[in-house]
Amino acid sequence: MCAGKVLKSAFNSKSLEVISKSVEYHDVMSVADTDAESAIIKVLTSKLPTTNILSEEMGYIDRGSVDTIVVDPLDGSSNFLLGLPHFSVSLVHIHNGTATASVVFSPILNKLYFAENGKGAYLDNKKLESVSNIEKHSLCVAVNFSHETAWIEKQEALNKINDLGVGRILRNGSPNLDFCLLAEGRIDAVVSSDSLMYDFAPGYLIAKESGCFEYPVMGPIESSKESRKSFVIGNDKLLSERLFNL
Repeated sequence: MCAGKVLKSAFNSKSLEVISKSVEYHDVMSVADTDAESAIIKVLTSKLPTTNILSEEMGYIDRGSVDTIVVDPLDGSSNFLLGLPHFSVSLVHIHNGTATASVVFSPILNKLYFAENGKGAYLDNKKLESVSNIEKHSLCVAVNFSHETAWIEKQEALNKINDLGVGRILRNGSPNLDFCLLAEGRIDAVVSSDSLMYDFAPGYLIAKESGCFEYPVMGPIESSKESRKSFVIGNDKLLSERLFNL
């Protein structure tokens, strides 16, 4: 992917310039964010000139279509700036409120995840089928909070999840890659708390198409910069419900 090349080049050359950051919400944006975004939008505009585009940094390009491509050019900006390779380029196609196709690309690991509604999820050319390992090992759960969530709220939630018997709680900093880890069967569930659509929609479809169960059932996804969802998706239906009800 063109954006992946941009990010990999900047990462390897340590071109990690910060444009802006929110101290209050612990959020950052780098030159690589905007460079990757520009590369993606250029390709999408060329290939899909009548389709709306909603990109995390640039905002909404309204072309009056029922179809929108949602773009997160750098999911995991803090990891990127710290020199950690856990980040991705993530896109999802939304048609009338339904995620129909998505792709998540890890440029440093060169792993391409993709899914199409009703047609399964894949890592490169291998079909993904998330399998419950609950009886085999202690649970491993990834948790993603919105940037606005207060620390005391995060701590309370993490304590409750720990009390459920979860062995490892991960906060990896690239939400869409967490959903991909779930789809691969490497973790057992992903908790999304008040997550923006950039941070859940691409990866959610991949996890869903691998056979995972969300709770509550995902309703229409609004193509809006402020669109948010709180839900749990896991490889066991009861686990998803129990985690959400915490």
